[in-house]
Amino acid sequence: MKSARATGTLTDSAHHNLRMYTLAAGAAGVSVLALTQPSAAKIVYTSAHKRLQINQLFFLDLNHDGVKDFVFDAIVSNGNSRQPSFAAVNAEGWETGAEVVGNVFTFRAFPYALRAGSSIGPKRPFVSDRPGSMAGVEYAYYGFWANKGKGLRNRYLGLKFLISGKVHYGWARWNVRVYHNNNGNLIADALLTGYAYETVPNKPIIAGQTQESPLSPVKATPIPPTLGLLAKGWPALSLWRRKADALAPSTSPLITSPE
Repeated sequence: MKSARATGTLTDSAHHNLRMYTLAAGAAGVSVLALTQPSAAKIVYTSAHKRLQINQLFFLDLNHDGVKDFVFDAIVSNGNSRQPSFAAVNAEGWETGAEVVGNVFTFRAFPYALRAGSSIGPKRPFVSDRPGSMAGVEYAYYGFWANKGKGLRNRYLGLKFLISGKVHYGWARWNVRVYHNNNGNLIADALLTGYAYETVPNKPIIAGQTQESPLSPVKATPIPPTLGLLAKGWPALSLWRRKADALAPSTSPLITSPE
């Protein structure tokens, strides 16, 4: 003879709390998942420590696709009876469509020494198809980077180049100095400390900007809802979600300070 199993009927209140628990648990799972999804990076930054070698060309492949986008050199020439001594640090686009932010005076282009936070985009003047002198000295100092022989540190060269035929913008951070040393010899010193480009075509980039969102989408562990909170239904869930939202990162652009 089979034993009788005791059965019970849930009250309306219990049914309500159970339903709220199920819905809240599902919503909580979706919320936690949303918090941990990484945001897509649209700026590619490369740290560097490249000092130009005297009288040698250096090619910069801005997006690492094997194409030489820009060319740089540091030139020092000892004078003779026909030509005085001179020194210069030069930059110009190498690949078709590659240009630097600057201006043209007579036959020569002069790249600007942009400060951190400057916008680099279609409204900037770009120069190409001619030598671009960042800084130089012959009879006198010239170029936006010369600073009367004192040079400049952590300034930015604005860049424009093509990826698959579409315009992209970027920057290269340099320390540049062209000067006479204590012995009267000319020195041309240029150090590349980093560069970046925007992966979205035709979108401006900020000098010094290395990413469009924080490195870590979630820096703190999301607060898990307790069974007690879930059993209380939507009011408690709303409180939990406000606490979880407070941990979510800001989506404002991150602009790094110069090194």
